[in-house]
Amino acid sequence: VTTRALLAECLDGPVNADLRFMNVAAPASDSLKEKAASCVHLDGSIRVQVLDDAHPLHPVIEAYHAATGCPALANTSFNIGSEPIVHSFEDAMRTFMFDDRITAMLGGNTLFTK
Repeated sequence: VTTRALLAECLDGPVNADLRFMNVAAPASDSLKEKAASCVHLDGSIRVQVLDDAHPLHPVIEAYHAATGCPALANTSFNIGSEPIVHSFEDAMRTFMFDDRITAMLGGNTLFTK
């Protein structure tokens, strides 16, 4: 997930598509392949999600980019193993508390940490 301003740092060339929903695969930039290798598919593509300026994660991504030089955060499904994907804040909190590998979670405007 990235911002419109940082999108060019993520992609290898322009993409003429709606990128709000991670439903388009596009070639990753060499820079992103280096800085966020876990987000890049084996064929060198990524499914990027672009947030609008008003999204609550927008300033988080900007701050992360300023601190690390990486223009994107990993966005993945939120579930454990064979559990279904979380559908509510209560599901998310239960998963967060149960799994020791998850050390932080943003819920609404609150950052939860362990």
